[in-house]
Amino acid sequence: HPLQGQSPYSASKIGADKMAEAFHKSFGLPVVTVRPFNTYGPRQSARAIIPTIISQAMNGEKIRLGGLSPTRDFNFVQDTVIGFIKAAEASAKAEAALAAQGSK
Repeated sequence: HPLQGQSPYSASKIGADKMAEAFHKSFGLPVVTVRPFNTYGPRQSARAIIPTIISQAMNGEKIRLGGLSPTRDFNFVQDTVIGFIKAAEASAKAEAALAAQGSK
């Protein structure tokens, strides 16, 4: 997928990924890039979409969603954490396999 930052936010994400990649290539630092999306759960900012909807419903307000054409997927925070852990474990296994291969 071509890296085309269309906003300063997206460009900063691309820059961070490329910096991590450069450390991997330059110093052999093991790197895994994980970019979760739309995580929700306890202690989330009240300004985020899920807490906003819940707050509107609990206050008996009309629920306002904004634009209805975009679609989104949401991950519960515990599932996001499990994904981070699995990515780290997979990276460690891959690194160990490469190290074992190099010692043969």
